[in-house]
Amino acid sequence: MKTLKSISVFVFCLFLGLSNAKAQDTTPTTDTAPTTEVTTTTEVTAETDSHGAVLTADQVALLKAQKDLIAANREAFKASLTEAQLAILENTDLSKKDIFAALAATFTAEQRAIITANKESVRALREEFRSTLTSEQRQQLGSLNNAKARDVEAIVELKGRGNKRN
Repeated sequence: MKTLKSISVFVFCLFLGLSNAKAQDTTPTTDTAPTTEVTTTTEVTAETDSHGAVLTADQVALLKAQKDLIAANREAFKASLTEAQLAILENTDLSKKDIFAALAATFTAEQRAIITANKESVRALREEFRSTLTSEQRQQLGSLNNAKARDVEAIVELKGRGNKRN
C-alpha cells in the first residue's frame, strides 16, 4: 500500500511538472512566416506596468518624467525649509494634520510659489499622459483603480472590526 501511494505521488508530481514545463514553453504553436508589415516603435515597445495595464514606451517615459519631476520638486522644496520648519516635520508628538497645519503657517511667499509651480508642472505632465491614453487603456486603469478602492475599503473594514472587540 505504501509503495502504491509513493508511485501515485511520483506520477502526479511528474504530470504536474510536465504540464508546467509545457505552459512555460515559449515556442509558438502556429506557423509564423516572416511578414513584410512595418510596425511603429510604440507598438513594439508596449510594456505592462506593475498593475497590468499595457502602456506604450512613450507613456512609460511620461510617467517616469512625472516621477522624476516630483522627486526633484520635493528635494528643491526640502532644501528651502528652515531649521524651525524641519523641527516641525521631525516632531513625533504631532499628527500628520497638525504637522501640515503648523508647517503651512510658517511657509514663506517663496515656498508657496514653489508649491504652486510644482502642482502646475505635475498637473501639465499628468494631462499630457492622459491625452495619450486609448479608451481601452482608460478602461484597464479604471478597473484597476476600482479594484484598489475595494481593497482599501476591505482593509478599513477589517481594521474597524478589530477595534470593536470586547
